[in-house]
Amino acid sequence: FRSLMSLESQGWEEEKNKLIEEKQKMIEDRNKLKKRLRESEETLVNVANHKTSLERQKIELERKLAAESIAKKGEHSKTIAELQVRLEDNERYLSNVKVEKADLQNIVNEL
Repeated sequence: FRSLMSLESQGWEEEKNKLIEEKQKMIEDRNKLKKRLRESEETLVNVANHKTSLERQKIELERKLAAESIAKKGEHSKTIAELQVRLEDNERYLSNVKVEKADLQNIVNEL
């Protein structure tokens, strides 16, 4: 009876040791998973911060581009206005030259 109890006790001891080993492995696996989860969370935070930074840069670049576009339009408008004035001056000058030519032609014709 004692040897049977001893064998049974030894079997229980082996089963207990296996369960302890499995528990230890599960604890190690859980710790590895927790570490991976923390690393993933850190990566996610870093990516989110980088995305926010890029979005801010994009907004700033869009503002600068809009300001430059407005400035260019202003420059173009100014250039167009200056060219318009020069064109009108040239048209007046041409009109005066035509009148002067006609006057000179009349003088030549009278001679």
